[in-house]
Amino acid sequence: MQSLSDRVKDIPSRCQCNAKHVTLEMEKSNEKKEYRNVNFVKNSNTASTSKALDQSHTERKNFQTFPDDRKDKTLIIGSSIIKGINARKIGKDVDIRTYRGATVPILTEKIIKSNLQHYTNIVLVVGGNDASSRIQPEAFRENYDFMIKTVRSINPSIDIAVSEICPRRNVNTDVYNTILQRISTEHNFKFIKQTDAFVSRGGDLVSTYYHCDGIHLTNQGTLQLFRNINRVVNIFIRTNSSQSNNEIN
Repeated sequence: MQSLSDRVKDIPSRCQCNAKHVTLEMEKSNEKKEYRNVNFVKNSNTASTSKALDQSHTERKNFQTFPDDRKDKTLIIGSSIIKGINARKIGKDVDIRTYRGATVPILTEKIIKSNLQHYTNIVLVVGGNDASSRIQPEAFRENYDFMIKTVRSINPSIDIAVSEICPRRNVNTDVYNTILQRISTEHNFKFIKQTDAFVSRGGDLVSTYYHCDGIHLTNQGTLQLFRNINRVVNIFIRTNSSQSNNEIN
């Protein structure tokens, strides 16, 4: 038999064992509760949780693509008429996207796949290839209206500027430019004139602005096109007469 003193000594160890046992039981009980709670949240909020994760992923993706979305950003988008431009020398908050051979429907498809959410301005420079194909004016109008609706559906608050079609050899661009001006007036869009700068007083194309095909622009012609844009939408880092061909090379 244990003596009284031995039994007294054994009390702390038994208390410790009992305490450990109680602690373990409580931890197991809490784990079960937590597990049940997790299952409950998982089962009842699967859709909302997935949506939140997708939204968070999208926000992170957009943040990585556009690290500074607080500033005004301008997108100049169109056919190859605007190719060869160094956007960094145009403006730090200007992006340029060109698509060779783009017509209005083709550019619309490109816009559908584009992220326009972080732009405050968009400049549409397209229509020359449509004019060269002799598309019916009514169809051209319908196509352009649909492109505008597409832009608005992606970013309802974006400011839209419409550029005239630059004159082309043996192509009547006037009828299409009249449509563009009418669209701009009806929707209160900014309208960028191009024709007057590219046609001499005698009515001929300014030779220094065009390659021999009378369609594609030289560096000087491209710079003039962007100067015309800059008169309506401020895109140049500096806007004075000292600008040279270095701005587009």
